[in-house]
Amino acid sequence: MISRWKEYIHRDYIPGDTYRYVFQKNLDIQTSYVFYRFAICLGNTVLLVVVLFSLFLPCPPDTRKEYTDCLSSWSRLYTAWPFYLSNWGLSVNFVQSVLGFALTIRAYWSQRCSKKRNVTPPFLQVKNEHKLTTATGLFWSLSTASTVFAILIVLFYWTTVFDYSKKREWAMVINICCGHLFNLLVMVIDKCIVAYPVMVTHIFILLILHVCYGATNGIYYLMGGLDKYKEKHFLNRYMNWEEPLNCLLSSSLLMILSVLLIEPIIMGDTYKHKKFRPQQILDAYGNTTDKVIKKNESISSRLHLPGTAST
Repeated sequence: MISRWKEYIHRDYIPGDTYRYVFQKNLDIQTSYVFYRFAICLGNTVLLVVVLFSLFLPCPPDTRKEYTDCLSSWSRLYTAWPFYLSNWGLSVNFVQSVLGFALTIRAYWSQRCSKKRNVTPPFLQVKNEHKLTTATGLFWSLSTASTVFAILIVLFYWTTVFDYSKKREWAMVINICCGHLFNLLVMVIDKCIVAYPVMVTHIFILLILHVCYGATNGIYYLMGGLDKYKEKHFLNRYMNWEEPLNCLLSSSLLMILSVLLIEPIIMGDTYKHKKFRPQQILDAYGNTTDKVIKKNESISSRLHLPGTAST
């Protein structure tokens, strides 16, 4: 059991896995992967924009009272927008996808410059990609947090919040699906393709986000905020600070489920690497490492001045 958890905490990876497919056989950053990261970034941006701007669509007649006045409707919704968990999930998803695309562009350009100089690309020599204090480590952890957020949002929304008996206009259906379904599909596809691993240390970023979400909800309540229908002094019955014990229990349950979800996600990620990671890339990295070591030894021998005595 101890060795198993050590494997989870210190997951083996090849430097530069941030910029590769899991099934890739060579160490280079492929041009298709750059376009893939752009597509993921674009997809998450579209989801966020659709959820934001679908509230500007014309209000259909004979709908619920929150749509009788379009101006007051979208203004109330935007005021409360940052305090819903689903919107946090969309925002974190957007941030991590933009960060991933930016890192990939930077590494791809560095690779092109290194090939012109016939040197090893810097991303193949980095040994601390996994650390949360690095940009790549932050990207990995935000990607894991986005996946867990998406699972929690889909699970809770479609089982406890969504009212299946109510009829909705197409604009609201699109809004709901973008914020509570499509984001999970994007993250599942991403996790199945990318090579960078999921680590148990990513739970720290996830717990920090949960604490921030609970704190912002509490601040919203203390400032006298109302729900989007301007009827109740809380956003939903699970985050009702008029009943602080129930609210704390709900927040604690979300944190516990987040911790529990990390285990199956890591197991699936481990299986993915064992099943689909080719041996060729491991051999290629070993050969590259040997070349770098020999080159460093050659440079060291050249710098050694003849005739100097060792003390």
